[in-house]
Amino acid sequence: MTNCTKDHRAVFHNDFPTIGLLIESLSGSYQSGIWPGISEVAHRENYNIVCFTGGALMSSPDDPWEKQRNILYDIAEKNGLDGILLSGTLCSYVDESVIHDFVNRYINIPLVTLLPLSKDVPCVYVDNKRGMEELISHLVEEHKYTKFACIKGPANNPEAEERVKLFRDLLARHDIHPEESAFADGAFNRESGAAAVDKFYGTSCNPQFDVIVCADDETAFGAIDRLRQLGFEVPEDVRVVGFDDAEEGSYITPPMTTVAQPLKELGATACDLLIKRIRGEEIPLETILDTRLKVRQSCGCFEHSVRKTQIRKALIEAVAAKRSLNPDKLYEHISQRLINNLEMFHFDFPQLREITNAFCDDVNDQNSDSFLQTIDRIGRMKILHGSNLIKWNFFFSTLWRYILSHLDRETFSFADALLHEARIIRGDLVLRAQGYRRISANREYNFIHEIGEQISNTIDRDKLVQVIAENLPDLGLDTFYICYYNSETDNVDRSRLVLRVEEGEIMELRPCDDDFTTADLLPQDAISSGARHTIVSEPLYFHDEMFGVIYFLVDFVEYDTNIFEVLGTYISNALHSGYLIGKVEEQSRILREQNNELEQLRQKEHAYLEAIKRELELGRKIQQSFLPQEIFQPEGYSISVNFTPAREVSGDFYDVFPFDDDLVGMIIADVSGKDVSAAMFMSLVKTLLRVFSEAAYREGKSPLDSVAMVNEYVIKHHQQPRGRCMFVTMIYVVLKPSTGEFTYVNAGHNPALIYGNGEISAKLSPTAPAVGLAAGLPFAQDSAVLRTGDQLYTYTDGVTEAQSAEGEFFTIDRLVRMLTEKNYSTSKDVVDQVVEELIQFTLGTEPFDDITMMSICRKG
Repeated sequence: MTNCTKDHRAVFHNDFPTIGLLIESLSGSYQSGIWPGISEVAHRENYNIVCFTGGALMSSPDDPWEKQRNILYDIAEKNGLDGILLSGTLCSYVDESVIHDFVNRYINIPLVTLLPLSKDVPCVYVDNKRGMEELISHLVEEHKYTKFACIKGPANNPEAEERVKLFRDLLARHDIHPEESAFADGAFNRESGAAAVDKFYGTSCNPQFDVIVCADDETAFGAIDRLRQLGFEVPEDVRVVGFDDAEEGSYITPPMTTVAQPLKELGATACDLLIKRIRGEEIPLETILDTRLKVRQSCGCFEHSVRKTQIRKALIEAVAAKRSLNPDKLYEHISQRLINNLEMFHFDFPQLREITNAFCDDVNDQNSDSFLQTIDRIGRMKILHGSNLIKWNFFFSTLWRYILSHLDRETFSFADALLHEARIIRGDLVLRAQGYRRISANREYNFIHEIGEQISNTIDRDKLVQVIAENLPDLGLDTFYICYYNSETDNVDRSRLVLRVEEGEIMELRPCDDDFTTADLLPQDAISSGARHTIVSEPLYFHDEMFGVIYFLVDFVEYDTNIFEVLGTYISNALHSGYLIGKVEEQSRILREQNNELEQLRQKEHAYLEAIKRELELGRKIQQSFLPQEIFQPEGYSISVNFTPAREVSGDFYDVFPFDDDLVGMIIADVSGKDVSAAMFMSLVKTLLRVFSEAAYREGKSPLDSVAMVNEYVIKHHQQPRGRCMFVTMIYVVLKPSTGEFTYVNAGHNPALIYGNGEISAKLSPTAPAVGLAAGLPFAQDSAVLRTGDQLYTYTDGVTEAQSAEGEFFTIDRLVRMLTEKNYSTSKDVVDQVVEELIQFTLGTEPFDDITMMSICRKG
């Protein structure tokens, strides 16, 4: 494999190269398992290492907003790292095309992946086949199980798919073919394990399967918990096995049978290969580590049983005749058996020598003081340094098999009793250790929760920084840095350092800390350049709000890897709460300002409306002055008028005026529109009609000729080519009172009605178009007679088009019915009746149009 090294700028501004680990988090059993191996190799080789916990790529079934964490992968891409380790588990929920594009982003940087992600990139992974073969063989051949169920891993995850395929193929070799209903989807988490159990069992009270095989341990833990909730015992009712060998599996009840991945070795191997690649050395494209079956009790086995062949050998066959043990030979035998796994037992060679010497001394002297005291002392020491002493059972079994072959029965019995007591001591130590760990875990959980509550309840950002600085060192995290994205630029390319805590002390911020490139992680020389460093980064975000990153410096700190994400969540929630409060306060401020502006606008609007109201009132009074103050009453006639404008000013008008003792002009008209311009146009037309009518009468012409004259005048002087076209409809009647004869022009107006004796005798339909439409139009005249007792009723369309609350029109038919259903003695009776009917009809509505009517009654 040819190396693709390239010069990259230093991250820490020191002389050590830097590796980046791209991984979804450090809180899972797989992730926390590979991290120690990676960090130890980096420390041994003097490499800086930055862990970018950027969440599952693109999406996650656990958290729909987890993709926001992916910002850390963008930072890593731009950071100028010397090499990258990429955990394949972050690609669990995306298809091959997305994986291909993601890997290619880092293809020009020395890269090693954990799991095969690209045929062109070196990878390290475990051989699932060997471990799965051992597991299936154990379940089928030793336990004789035939009814299998399987909880799968995430879709599109290559390792999960391989494990399921091996499960099917290996069972097929034994002629076992589970139905599809025996498979359930999973997601490498406890929730999916519980959901799968619900699918398998539902409301059933009887176990359907001999054993449930899970694609990973986390899923198996969830399945066991759910089975117990449903009332099933493991392994008595149903067996459950996993894959990974998470540490929790050896502690739970029952201890879980699983396939062990050498996770620490996996991480260490990947890191070692990456460093070789950075240095230009050739490395293989594939490095495969073995998996091994770990038999415990969840499969139905009893861990502490002794094989029948060993019992027969101990009780029947003639064992060795020796009565003593040689310390050197025993030490040599045991060290050869444990030499490759000595670290797993937390022994060093001097301690192993001390234990074997003490055992030989006690067996040879038939004394029980030295060996048991040594076991107790070294065991307590190992417990205090974090060992769980689980591997000691293998050590005791190795001793037991040795004495079985080297001692006579009497001495063997004494040695066997010593080992039995040693196992009891080891059990007591483990119980005490587990109790202490539970108490310590609860204490630490409560402490973290207490700190988290303080953080979550701190809304002010400046106070939040102070609370974090004061409390995190109490958790052993005494050096960390908090960076916020620069909100002024509203992007994540630039950041500012807001908190710098080193060895528990808050460090003063410098001017250069206020603005730097986010991809640099931290400002220039923010971290000491004198030593290599290990950094764990945790993004600060809430849903789609991205705040920044917290960087934990963990060079010499022992820590629970879950703590980083927990603290990041607490801090993110506090930032979100502060952000919301800030938004509320900002919105309140804006609202106050807007309310003040609105009040000022209201005051201005009120003043403006009052001014308009005064102007309109003045206009109304002026318009009223154009209308007759008193209605002229010819002898033998009564004339009544109602004028109800819809607004302050109106486009309707009427007029009654005499030319001489036996000639009277009567006009009712409606200008298009209902605004001020209509009122002004009305005033113009009314004035012109009066002036032109009187001039025509003086010249011996018909006053009705004035209608055509007004039309020509309006077209010539007041209609603009691109302006508003205004016109007026009207009925102009010239009455000879002595005879009741009259001539009229109906210029596009509603037909006037002549009625009497309960019937309509005539309708005066339009004789000409409306005034103001076009020049040169003819305005024809017609004539009629108002007989004694008859009435002439004229009106504007505001009468017939008045609407009720239901949207119904008043209509001409309703008007005719009113006029004919009874005899009216005066014109006032008619007008009053129609007005009253209109008021009732339009009750609850706003007037839409001006209402004007005139009734002329020839008395009997």
